[in-house]
Amino acid sequence: MMMSDKRLTQAILRNNLAMFIARSQMLLQPHKPYIHGHHIEAIAHQLERCRRGEIRFLIINLPPRYLKSVCCSIAFPAFLLGHDPTLAITCLSYGDVLALDLSRSCRKVMQSPEYRELFPGTGLSADKNTEALFYTTMGGHRRAVSMGGGITGFGAEFLIIDDPSKADDVLSPHLRDEVIERMKNTLLSRLNDKKKGCIIVVMQRLHMDDLTGYLLEQGGWTVLNLPAIAEEYQEIPLGDGRVWKRSAGGVLLPEYESPDDLSQLRRSMGEFSFSAQYQQRPIPENGQIFQWDKFQFYENPPPFKNGDRYVMSWDTAMKDGELNDWSVCTVWQVYQDKYYYLVDVIRKKMLYPDLLKTVYAVARKYPIVELLFEDAGSGTILYQEVSQKYDLPIDGVHRIQPEGNKATRAAAITNLIEEGRVFLPRQAGWLETFRNELLQFPNGRHDDQVDSMVNFLRWETRKKDNCRLVPISGF
Repeated sequence: MMMSDKRLTQAILRNNLAMFIARSQMLLQPHKPYIHGHHIEAIAHQLERCRRGEIRFLIINLPPRYLKSVCCSIAFPAFLLGHDPTLAITCLSYGDVLALDLSRSCRKVMQSPEYRELFPGTGLSADKNTEALFYTTMGGHRRAVSMGGGITGFGAEFLIIDDPSKADDVLSPHLRDEVIERMKNTLLSRLNDKKKGCIIVVMQRLHMDDLTGYLLEQGGWTVLNLPAIAEEYQEIPLGDGRVWKRSAGGVLLPEYESPDDLSQLRRSMGEFSFSAQYQQRPIPENGQIFQWDKFQFYENPPPFKNGDRYVMSWDTAMKDGELNDWSVCTVWQVYQDKYYYLVDVIRKKMLYPDLLKTVYAVARKYPIVELLFEDAGSGTILYQEVSQKYDLPIDGVHRIQPEGNKATRAAAITNLIEEGRVFLPRQAGWLETFRNELLQFPNGRHDDQVDSMVNFLRWETRKKDNCRLVPISGF
């Protein structure tokens, strides 16, 4: 006998968490259009794995306003109790207002006629039914608690931590540490069954040292990371053998937030907040790759002695005639062949004739220099022309052909900085611009000064696995 449409729909909702999430959202906001996305199915798949006992520790990171709370704090507890009304579930959020609001929404779903038809064996207790705590008639419950609220004496099979920190609080080391201490000292011990209990953390990233950052360092967690804009190709399981093949550059839900919408958000929020909250890749306040306090600083460079060298490292605009890009030269004094003093930075937008004149003018300022050009765009042309000039105090002209991505090349030379071998002036007119570019790299608008410095330091260490050097001798 063919199943009726209603019975078929009920069977789907009863057994498919993604569809149950969608229906829950429609029940809660019937006048608001619901947009279903692959991210809902990806979240539902991981939550189902938790329900089946396949994973016990799950982190879900995704941007705000993508229904993460509907998925994890509203629909999932209702789904759990529908299948097993004896379960004890504790849901925590950063404050009482949010915790209670999510609890009310979950209770509203479970009190709906549609839910009662789906799960006739699950009913709410009449005498134990409050905003913060409601029981089923079978003894299971959903408890709502703020991160700072009392939980001692109460256990759970499922512990769901949804937005443990406010965005405004996470820049405070003290408030970040409070959340982490709460997790370490209290929450991890609240599972009724230490071998089977499950903890789910769902949040937008806010800081390198937020709760997710701490848990990732501890290890043992399954992570579903869903940035607003994919930074690389991803294959994300959706359950039942299905895979979401997400292309690099693809946005999470274009019908909700388009690439233009996200670009506007990035401009208005700033890179620090956008990278954390939307890309789930927080940038350290002190810089993502370079840490300013690891550099050494000098009042005056050491006296130039026999055996020392000056090196001009040029990173030029990609094309001759392009005025949109900066051409940058970092000038370095190499002291005792192992210490590197940045003595000047030239940063201008120049057409090729002025660029060539500037190369010659800077070279003549120093007693004897080596020139280093990146072998790309106008750098290749400069290398070819300057290598034929013999009326300059030049000890050598070199071209460098870097391989791999910029972030990888930059990370490879940070050991020289950490070893105390790279010196910057305490005062210079160009220092603040240089500092800002380093600390924003690789997410800033410009990276020409970074490229110039990295090319020089990699050339000095002769790491030929990532770059090929072509020297010109005879000077």
